[in-house]
Amino acid sequence: MRLKLPDRFLQGLAAFTRMDEDSFNDLMKELKELSPALSPEKLEKEFALRRTQVSESESKRLFEILMSLCFLKENNPEEGDFESAVSKQVSELSVPEQDVLKVRLKEVLSDVTALELTAHALSVSADHDKVLVKCRILTDLRAVFFDDGTTANGAVVMHTLKLAYHQDGGQKNCYVGVDSRDMDELERAISRARRKESSIVAMLERAQVPAIQGE
Repeated sequence: MRLKLPDRFLQGLAAFTRMDEDSFNDLMKELKELSPALSPEKLEKEFALRRTQVSESESKRLFEILMSLCFLKENNPEEGDFESAVSKQVSELSVPEQDVLKVRLKEVLSDVTALELTAHALSVSADHDKVLVKCRILTDLRAVFFDDGTTANGAVVMHTLKLAYHQDGGQKNCYVGVDSRDMDELERAISRARRKESSIVAMLERAQVPAIQGE
């Protein structure tokens, strides 16, 4: 496997392998009850709420591992026997234990609809040249001077829209100057997009197709 898993994943997978069968069956039941979401954080919170028999931090660690592996499998189809490649990286396990891990991973990564759909939805939603990471509006005051520049004769409130986005494996920033009229235009465009989204979600519900959404 060309992808090397971090040590915390390897430790977590070892513990996952050594779960007794009843605990694993309970885990599968809880995973299958999850609803797919465009936000892994939302899915993680729902999972932690269901895992009342273990600590929240332990639930989050396990979910991070399983969700990450599902996403890796989705985006690395050339790996072939993905589960076998993962299990062989957990060197602290015996060969029979690695076989158990392989079987369990196959079950989780192929039978848990919420994880599989979420990973696929994330892959589709990120399939753009530029993917927005976060945005921020910076506001400042700019003085207006006559030609001699000795006295400020007025001031203009200006805004800068900062867009942080991923492109070509790295994060970049774009800065756009906007005024109050531009922000009104942005608000109208966003409101219209939300109405269209609500309409499409309602249509999907009528067709009994799950809409995979974020927060």
